[in-house]
Amino acid sequence: MRSHWKLSEPRHGFPHAANTNQILSGKWQRGKVIMPYHFSHPVNSKEYCTLLEKKGPTLIFLRGQLNFVLSCLNESSIYRFKKKLSEEVNLFIRN
Repeated sequence: MRSHWKLSEPRHGFPHAANTNQILSGKWQRGKVIMPYHFSHPVNSKEYCTLLEKKGPTLIFLRGQLNFVLSCLNESSIYRFKKKLSEEVNLFIRN
């Protein structure tokens, strides 16, 4: 979140980073989490991936979440891996 703020890159209505980690790790599921319509955040990694494809930010800084990287970002025609910023953080850029 700080990176997007420092780069003047909007989050495009995506949830806070802490919530994103919970969504991608499967801690939010339909039926368990009732998402108010006005937020309309995704509640699982598949919905999150779809939302990224539709209206995702230019830059994605991702720490961990290897399953999401493999199942969504590496398969995406919209995003490409740019570089590894540290042992844990990867940078993806929207085409």
